[in-house]
Amino acid sequence: MIYEWLPDNGIRNLGDAMGELVVDALPNFVEHQNNYYFPIGSVIWDDYIRLALAANAKPVFIGCGWLGKELDPNLVKQAEFRGVRGPETQSALERAGVYGTRVTGDSAYLALKKLNIEPRDMGKTLFVPHIDDSIYCMKNKVTLGADQIVSPEVRGRFQIIDTIKKISQASFVIGGSMHACIIAHYFGIPFAPASAYLRNGNDKNLSIKWNDWLASLGVEAYSVRATRSMVDAETWWTRLTDNYDLQPEFDL
Repeated sequence: MIYEWLPDNGIRNLGDAMGELVVDALPNFVEHQNNYYFPIGSVIWDDYIRLALAANAKPVFIGCGWLGKELDPNLVKQAEFRGVRGPETQSALERAGVYGTRVTGDSAYLALKKLNIEPRDMGKTLFVPHIDDSIYCMKNKVTLGADQIVSPEVRGRFQIIDTIKKISQASFVIGGSMHACIIAHYFGIPFAPASAYLRNGNDKNLSIKWNDWLASLGVEAYSVRATRSMVDAETWWTRLTDNYDLQPEFDL
């Protein structure tokens, strides 16, 4: 079985839907019926482990990230971790008694490499909101000064790839959707986290996943923050690249 998180309204979220591309890109992947696979996302959480165990299957996490809630040692020892997204996840697992996991980076990079899309700069800045904010952003035209909003809502494979192609053609990406920024990063496009996705300013779980991913690229937590406009985003990006070498990689 392969898990994909789905929003309540039944549509798919770009980052989570990329899991099907990750599975296709995994070298020598053979699906075993006794395993419950989690190929992408911030899904390392007690409840997801319980979900797999309730199906009489071993939970197998592939380059996934910690959701942000402390883990039950009795549960995590029943799971398998084929790499983790970043140091925050690695530390959370160590606190729960799981040692020796490798930081591989986010598994989305593996899918993007397999797609072999040629990026083209069409000269437009994009805002890709978080899936929970997408309706809010569309109604209120919250573009943060970007030229265009691209929805993270997808359905089939064609739309997943089409959305990735749209992002690959941007000149700059502001993302409430972290995976939109991961896509941008893979294609060498400047990016920044968006304040619309952190509009309440106090969502610890969401900030952890950004810290985790960016820490896998060597970025320290104090450098990670949400931006409020294109000018703010461009300033943040300039400071980031002045201090860090952001090379995309996924090492399973």
